[in-house]
Amino acid sequence: WMPFSLYLGTQPDTGKTLSGLLGLFLLLSALCAAGIFMSSLTDNPVIAAISTFGLLLLLWIINNNTGNNSVSAFQYLSLTSHFSSLQRGIFRSADIAYYLLFIVFFLGLTIRQLETRRLQN
Repeated sequence: WMPFSLYLGTQPDTGKTLSGLLGLFLLLSALCAAGIFMSSLTDNPVIAAISTFGLLLLLWIINNNTGNNSVSAFQYLSLTSHFSSLQRGIFRSADIAYYLLFIVFFLGLTIRQLETRRLQN
């Protein structure tokens, strides 16, 4: 509610606010898709939670170890590099495509895993 309460006293940039909200929604959707996939791999919720945390931590900090500001594969795979541009109000189709492909990829893997498990039983 904080961004919307700012409209009472000032004139904030609506595009930047909406871009940040879209980025947050896409980031949360990507995190949920990865968590659902990791949860489909095991029946134990504790193992699923720990493996999800490990995967998301890896994807969150993957570009911090590159050491330079050049564009690399690690920076492209990182969740934070795509979120930070949306958070600053820079709406790039590559960031949107990254999140949509990430979500579809992990949901597709989840469906495949559940179908494999169903056919084994």
